[in-house]
Amino acid sequence: MEEAELDQALRETTPAELRHRMEGPGQLSERYRKIGKVMVDGREVYLFTFNTLLKESNFCIRKESRYTHIPDHIHKASELLYVYSGSCTQMVDGTEVRMSQGDLCILDSGVVHSIGYLGEDDIIITIVMRKEYLKHKLLGRLGEGGIINAFIASAISERAEHDSFYVLRNMSSEARHHIVQILSEYFSHDVYNEEIIAAEMVLLFCRLLRQFRDTDLQKKSQKSFDILPV
Repeated sequence: MEEAELDQALRETTPAELRHRMEGPGQLSERYRKIGKVMVDGREVYLFTFNTLLKESNFCIRKESRYTHIPDHIHKASELLYVYSGSCTQMVDGTEVRMSQGDLCILDSGVVHSIGYLGEDDIIITIVMRKEYLKHKLLGRLGEGGIINAFIASAISERAEHDSFYVLRNMSSEARHHIVQILSEYFSHDVYNEEIIAAEMVLLFCRLLRQFRDTDLQKKSQKSFDILPV
């Protein structure tokens, strides 16, 4: 899929988005009636397991529906949230995090977060990955050291507190190119696309490690978060 085709596909109005636009910004999708909830720090949040979508694949990539919001939830897997176009506002453990086009947020499992109302130009992509993939495919290839390596190591550890997330801003054009390639392959549904996506994912993280290798990241308290401005 060419980049122009990808852009057109991502901007097309889906049936769910059409329904949200007709019903108004306060209405949640019908799918939330089938999603379980758990208690986290005394509040009830949705639990996204991705068990079906990740059963036969290492990745689950989706465009978040526009003209609505995403309520408080946690994932069982680790997630990359990429602002392809426009902007979005996340609430992470009650803290507001504003993201603009080109920003990438890396969220560990178990982090309570929500996304505010998305307008027509707000194209938000989420990439959810199996921990087995993170451990054997990414961490094994990238070696030791670096902030992103440390995040991946934490994400696959059963003893980790899993309250981490990082926002990477002003990513290089090379890193953004790899994300576009990942999206183009995924939505093209062509043969061997998972193998190509896996290769592009390694290249993406290598680019991120190169760009942010000199960033000084200090771990903060459990209720705080880390922003990596460049």
